[in-house]
Amino acid sequence: MISQFILLPACAYFLIIVFNIDPLHATGLLILACSPGGVTSNVFAYFCEGDLSLSVTMTSFSTVVALVMMPFNVWLYGRNLETETLVIPYGKMTISLLSLTTPVAIGMIVNWKLPKVAPILTQIGSIAGFGIIIVCQTLEVFIFPDIFNDVPAVLYAAEFLLPILGLAVGFFAASLFRLPFAVRRTIAIEAGIQNVS
Repeated sequence: MISQFILLPACAYFLIIVFNIDPLHATGLLILACSPGGVTSNVFAYFCEGDLSLSVTMTSFSTVVALVMMPFNVWLYGRNLETETLVIPYGKMTISLLSLTTPVAIGMIVNWKLPKVAPILTQIGSIAGFGIIIVCQTLEVFIFPDIFNDVPAVLYAAEFLLPILGLAVGFFAASLFRLPFAVRRTIAIEAGIQNVS
């Protein structure tokens, strides 16, 4: 959680300063860095032979912790980014985070009440989630082809570097505690792969 809610937002802020990203895009990058992990990180943990149970647990926990840490981090790093035309919607952000906790709570209840079914549903959900992400991204490109023309090149560089920094920071933090390699890999994935919704 330290790598995800303390170090990754700091890395995003560092990239915002280094690349001199405008306030609008900087806010988006900061919100991305402050977001909890999601089903995508579970899919990556599954395919990278990480600790899937740990990944799901971290995703669940980070979603709940994000209710406090995401608005706090966006306020902490984003207060210098607000302008007259850009006001960060903390209330809407909190409502979105509350809506994210519902599927996590359902997953935790299924895991508690139906422990034999939960791993099967986790695998199916991970694969389905990954497929949905691919389909949505593909549709976005076809429906809004001009969306990428308005994005500065430095933002692409920052968005490319942020998950790499998250993976590195997560792996390094887990290595400090000499955790097993599968656990290090899982923590790195949870820190580097954020919820894309």
